[in-house]
Amino acid sequence: MTNQNFINIIKNECQFLENDGYQLKIIDRNIWYEKKTDKEGLRISFGWTEYDCLWISGLTANKRFNEVETLINKAINIDLIDLYTIHISPNPKDIPQGLKYIESSENINFEIYTYEESLLFIEFLKSFYYRTVVPFFEEYESLTKIIYWLNEKDISEHLNLIVSTGNTLMLRKLIVMKLNNDTKFQDLYLRYNNYLAQKSIEKESPYVDMYKKFKQLISFFEK
Repeated sequence: MTNQNFINIIKNECQFLENDGYQLKIIDRNIWYEKKTDKEGLRISFGWTEYDCLWISGLTANKRFNEVETLINKAINIDLIDLYTIHISPNPKDIPQGLKYIESSENINFEIYTYEESLLFIEFLKSFYYRTVVPFFEEYESLTKIIYWLNEKDISEHLNLIVSTGNTLMLRKLIVMKLNNDTKFQDLYLRYNNYLAQKSIEKESPYVDMYKKFKQLISFFEK
């Protein structure tokens, strides 16, 4: 199974995503389907590496709330199209029999050797989309739903929903809370501000960089 053969299979077998308004993007060894509006963006993505087989990893669905990520963009200067607010990954229990995989670091890595195994991966992708992704996107149709979830869950679980790439999890949490006038915002904001300021004074990595990002949003947090 070569990567070009695999790409052709993806193009032929993932029409269900294009039928739902997604557009296929392929850059290097990364594949994603994305759909965007003026208010949000949706993405289903994964990557692969070619060895004696195709090693597929990082299958994830992401949703962007533009009102959140426009502010994150200001802090970290990454294109809005590549910023997302919440994410969900597939459940290994849903993987069909015969599809080889290995779990590592909370990620699922698939080993694809044959055309038949490629079709099994597409079967799993389709199941993940309809059984998990669509309900997930519908459930979190507003920032208010995120606030409900955050308040119900232990803080250790928050990275299971909120995107944390580049040490931005706390920034997203604070932005979501501020936009929703959450009563817990002010206390969390002050504690986090003081914590980062102290760590920055002590020049402790990675907090110096995190504080620089944080300060880009102080005017928003304090308005």
